[in-house]
Amino acid sequence: MKSQTIKTVFSGMLLSLTLASVAQAHEGFETTTEVFSIEDRYSRLEPVRPIPGDRILPPLCRAYPDLVVSNLLDPLYDHPTHSSIIKAVVKNQGGKAAATFVVRLVVDGSTIREVVVHGLGAGMQTMVTFTVPFWVYNPDAQYEVKADYSNRIKECNEKNNVKAFFGLG
Repeated sequence: MKSQTIKTVFSGMLLSLTLASVAQAHEGFETTTEVFSIEDRYSRLEPVRPIPGDRILPPLCRAYPDLVVSNLLDPLYDHPTHSSIIKAVVKNQGGKAAATFVVRLVVDGSTIREVVVHGLGAGMQTMVTFTVPFWVYNPDAQYEVKADYSNRIKECNEKNNVKAFFGLG
């Protein structure tokens, strides 16, 4: 895998843009996927990774992407910044690649952060990291993460994009 990282300041924030070319063999074909990740001080998109294991897809899901939030990790408290770090795994369990989409974090009914994912190949997953400027346990933690919150991607299942978290404080 070849990658190139460009760092720049935009609207007072340090941004880091990484472009990686990933060559992979799948079902006898070799493909190259361009993977972008953007990092700012509030949210981070981690590298795209293949989903382990074989997948048997129904016919409709072979023709479209299917974006899901497959896992929400327990929030972490960052003492120096007095903030919460929330990580979510987003995967495309469909048979086709998804174009650019937005992953949204909603805490107590309010949109807190959004991260742009610049495409996700079929059978791939990525971890999205949100940094929230407060501790989410107040006294309990309740939030949800939604992949493709604006429904711009035509998917084989539009009802499985959200995952909720609740934790007692």
